[in-house]
Amino acid sequence: MLTVRLISLFLACFAAIGYEIALTRFFAVSSWSEYGYWIISIAMVGLAASGTVAALAAPPLVRLARPILILLPVLMVVAATVGWHWTTLVPFNPLELQNRQLWGTQLVNIGQYYAALFPFFFLVGLYVSLVFVLNVRQIGRVYARFAEGRIGKPLGVVSADSSGG
Repeated sequence: MLTVRLISLFLACFAAIGYEIALTRFFAVSSWSEYGYWIISIAMVGLAASGTVAALAAPPLVRLARPILILLPVLMVVAATVGWHWTTLVPFNPLELQNRQLWGTQLVNIGQYYAALFPFFFLVGLYVSLVFVLNVRQIGRVYARFAEGRIGKPLGVVSADSSGG
């Protein structure tokens, strides 16, 4: 069961990173590349908020973990789809930020970006947090194997958990 959860954790994180990259490219083409940092900001706000919610609501989340872990990926797909579509509809114009009479409208458009994209990153963060809480004793091994196998070996790093277990 742990392997299934870790594979699903990998897939959720992979989807989040892929979504971030796609959104950053979208912003680079649709407005100016300088506004791609918003994606990082929105992702960080969503992940931080979900971590806070997971910490405050840990007992009920753990109690309802099975249905939540099944429902969250479905909600992530819906949130990603709706967020992407909404993002394409926002009439953001960076040039209007320089005009005193027009910049207020653009702040509303920036708020729409946050409203459209926040739910996906919140749900991803909640999923990651719940998997971490449910597998708290094994997460260290995941990090150790990642550091040793993917990053560490080329750098000569050996993890503390080299027992193979």
